[in-house]
Amino acid sequence: MDARAEKIRELLDMREILAARGLADATSKLDRRIAALRAQRARENRDVPMIGVLEISASRASPGEQKARLLFESNGPPP
Repeated sequence: MDARAEKIRELLDMREILAARGLADATSKLDRRIAALRAQRARENRDVPMIGVLEISASRASPGEQKARLLFESNGPPP
């Protein structure tokens, strides 16, 4: 279990205790914190597609000479 999942579990346990005591305001605050942690965890786990850029260069002096390159992020391998 990762650290965020563990923290979410702890907050859910606290939420149950607060709800049993009838502390609705504190429960709603914990609900927001739990939702934020779940959203952060979901963003971390999604597969982000690699970003590529097509670079085309040409010269007005010699329009017949053109170059095209496909560039990718420096920290990721090309497909």
